[in-house]
Amino acid sequence: MLAEPPPSPASRPAMESIPRGLRVGALYAGCLLIVAAGMAVVGLVVVKLADVAIPAMMGVILCALLMPPCRFLRRHRWPKWAAIATSWLGVLVVIGLLTTLVVQQVIAHLPEFSQQFNDLYASILAKIDERPLGLTDAMVRETGERASTWLREHAEDIGLRTWIAGQGILRVLTGSIIAVLVSVFLLWDGARIWQWVVNLFPAAARPHLESAGRAGWHTLVEFPRVQVLVALIDAVLIGLGALLLGVPMVLPIATITFLGALIPIIGAILAGAIAVALAMLANGWVNAAAMLAIVLAVNQIESHVVQPMLAGNAFRVHPLVVILGVFGGMSVGGILGAFFAVPVIATVNAMVLAARENQARSNWGEGP
Repeated sequence: MLAEPPPSPASRPAMESIPRGLRVGALYAGCLLIVAAGMAVVGLVVVKLADVAIPAMMGVILCALLMPPCRFLRRHRWPKWAAIATSWLGVLVVIGLLTTLVVQQVIAHLPEFSQQFNDLYASILAKIDERPLGLTDAMVRETGERASTWLREHAEDIGLRTWIAGQGILRVLTGSIIAVLVSVFLLWDGARIWQWVVNLFPAAARPHLESAGRAGWHTLVEFPRVQVLVALIDAVLIGLGALLLGVPMVLPIATITFLGALIPIIGAILAGAIAVALAMLANGWVNAAAMLAIVLAVNQIESHVVQPMLAGNAFRVHPLVVILGVFGGMSVGGILGAFFAVPVIATVNAMVLAARENQARSNWGEGP
């Protein structure tokens, strides 16, 4: 590393006239601007290549989820291909069993809920016939005509949106294939892939990068475990609430909540909406309002207590940083930004701390 040349005699008086604190602050500000510019370039590349970058990142998360069972099987002398295939098969079997359980429960209660829905619909029509809020026959007919006119005028837009939705489904399928391939290749040959990345950097930086990579990967493997634990807590709390309120299909509600909570924010909202709808159909509006209060309370406990505590302890990140990171990721990238915020923050934090510790050992002559 080249030493910084001393300032010329002509510039020395001008530099000495600037307070030392201001000079140090300017140096740090310049370094932060350079780092921010690099992060902005990376973010721009991710946005431009979102159809590939996001599934690849999901593949990394899937690899982290499947790594512990793969290691367990490998320690018991399973071939690598058998360990990977069995881990994937186990995940698919669990998802299939949970889905089958939900579908069977729904089919079993479908006639009952169909009758309850018809009764609710009939009661709504009866309320309309009573002309609440001063409604007249002319106002009801006018509302129906306006709705029919809107549908005719926007039929082309609806068709376009349907086509866009079809394109979105195709993109989801393509992204799923990419995510599976990335996870399989990382499970099969992740060490060599990381070594290839390390070799792209100068030789002096490689020991620090290897140490940072090991620490970052260890932290990333903890993320799926924490997310599954949070989803399990949500499922148990909302399931108990549904049981206490007498809402039918408690086990499917808990299962849907568990699967939905694996997707931050939107998954929990959709699962809670299903629980509230079932409570309304089965027991009426008062029961549905109570179920809604339970769902909101569980979501608040998860967002502000469970998630920050578990993530903060596992990732060595303060809960406040986790909360701000989730909201910041949501403001930048929506649901996907919120999903990737915690693992990215935790992984980068672990890598920086490991690199710093490795640098300190090197400076003391202990080596990497």
